[in-house]
Amino acid sequence: MSANIQLTILAQLCRQPILNSTGYLIRELRKALGITSGQLAARLGVNKSLILRAELGKIVLDMHMLDRICAELKTVTSCVIDGEYKFVHEDYRQAIGFLVDKMEASKLLDALDLKDASTLKRWQAGKTTPTLEQRRALRVLYNVYIT
Repeated sequence: MSANIQLTILAQLCRQPILNSTGYLIRELRKALGITSGQLAARLGVNKSLILRAELGKIVLDMHMLDRICAELKTVTSCVIDGEYKFVHEDYRQAIGFLVDKMEASKLLDALDLKDASTLKRWQAGKTTPTLEQRRALRVLYNVYIT
């Protein structure tokens, strides 16, 4: 799967309100990469039921296991944790500047569900802040590009 397709999938996932679940995001990232839960379990040397229970939110993974899963899914742990690693306002401003330099403007605007770049400029200037969904998308996009 190309990086652009994966990036588009991640950005679309971030706009969905159901993303409060770390397990849901793990499942969607795994599926986007074309990996079965059994394959992921085998790569990690764990039982398939552990992966399934984590994806369903029936268990809470420790940080070590979450780090290992994220490494297999080619993402960073902060990308899938809800509420644990939040960007602060300055982080958003830095991430926007970084993404503006790295991405085509039209793809960035589409990923953030924006019509034009004026909103990005207001965010960078600190005049307004992104919505929750936009913050999630920024966090995912930033993490994809820095890894």
